Order: sequence, then C-alpha cells, then structure tokens
Amino acid sequence: MDIPWLDLIVDEPRIRACLDSTLHISELRQDPHDSHVALLVLSHSTRRVNLASSILDVLQLSFPRFDNWHSRSVYGGLFVNGRPMSLDLTLSHVPLPARLEYYEPRGPWENRHSIYPKFDPNWIIYHQHGLLIAFKPFDLPTKVPKNQNHHSLQTYLGKYFDPEGVRKQTIHFPSRLDSSTGGIVAMSTNQGS
Repeated sequence: MDIPWLDLIVDEPRIRACLDSTLHISELRQDPHDSHVALLVLSHSTRRVNLASSILDVLQLSFPRFDNWHSRSVYGGLFVNGRPMSLDLTLSHVPLPARLEYYEPRGPWENRHSIYPKFDPNWIIYHQHGLLIAFKPFDLPTKVPKNQNHHSLQTYLGKYFDPEGVRKQTIHFPSRLDSSTGGIVAMSTNQGS
C-alpha cells in the first residue's frame, strides 16, 4: 500500500515585524503533478513528509530553533488559514492551499508572562446595567492579539467576571486603545454587575 507523502520545501522563512511579535509564515500548496502530495513552502531545500504527519511534526521540522510547541500552542499564536490550530491536526485534514502562521510572543519565551501588567480589580471603575468602564494600563493589549491569548484587558476582565467560564459573559469593545496607550475604556456586557 502506498503512503502519500508531502514534499517539505524549506525556504528562508518570511519574517516580518508585527506590532508586538514576529510572524513566521509557511504555505501548503497542492502539488500540480501529484494529487497525493502537497508542497510546504518554507526554504530552499526539500524534505519528504508523510501526509499523516501532524502540524506538530511540520512545525518541529520547519522551525527547529523553537521548542515547547505544546506550551506555545496553549499560549496562542499558531494558526492554519487564520484559525487557531490544533497540534494533532494531520496534514491530510488541512484543505489546500493553506497558510500556517506562528506569531512569536513579545520578548523572550521564558519571560512571556512577566512582560505584561498583572490584573488589578481596581482597574474596574464602573459596572452596572451592561456598562463597564475600566482602566487599561500602558503596554497591555485591549483585545486578544494574535501572538498570545492570556494577557489583554478583554482576557483579564473575562476571567475576573467569570473565573470558571460557566456564565460566558460577553464583553464588547466598541473601540480600543493601542497597547502602547493607557487610559479609560468603555465596554458593554451582556450581564449586570
């Protein structure tokens, strides 16, 4: 029985600075000569990878300087076609063409949690009748950014008002402040205080 394989083309990753992170992009394309083969475009060399391989296998081959992919996946920043990816997703289940993205967190990986301000309940200025007004400190994203999903005003407030995640309180931001800006943010919620 023939096992379909994937040609892994390793090219210098296209790296560009994003607001608070570095973006590493690779593309999966259908091989025009073989319907059972896809091309993973990353660099100038070619490797053969089984289509039964997981996203984790491909990431380890593509970006060998990174480790802890399971931790990185939980922290956020891994996407296939713009959606958060599961590391156990096999390449045979990825619709081609596909785009794999990894957004590195800001700063060294070891210090990722100490870079952002810790939540303080005193940031909440007002919360009644579906209106929430809070202070957003300098250097904290207002909404969840692509490079991580743990440190933002949206995440902090969501965990504060619903620590178990059972009520599914929605916090809507009609506008936002840039990460580099501190100030007052007005939001609406689907529940009162």
